[in-house]
Amino acid sequence: MSDLKPGVFAVVLGNSKYAGMIVELIKPAPERDFLLPDGEWHHGCDGDGWVLRFQKKVTAPFGQTTRKTYYGVGSASKLQAVYLGADAEKAFRKKS
Repeated sequence: MSDLKPGVFAVVLGNSKYAGMIVELIKPAPERDFLLPDGEWHHGCDGDGWVLRFQKKVTAPFGQTTRKTYYGVGSASKLQAVYLGADAEKAFRKKS
């Protein structure tokens, strides 16, 4: 998916609980363990991953438990770039 790049908005595809949500792509996920923008550790990805920012906090896996966060990691194969328009992009960024 060549139209995936930092700053682009995408819809999450598939059948996960995040399917249909709009996310902002932050950066490609490193292949080694790394810190998410909120300072939490995340395991390295296989080269297909993107660091994502959700508009509102979501419940995400965190070790043996879960946590509320704006950030996560998603596979490029489960993301489809979308154009929101300037007003929608401002609203997305303002609420998070």
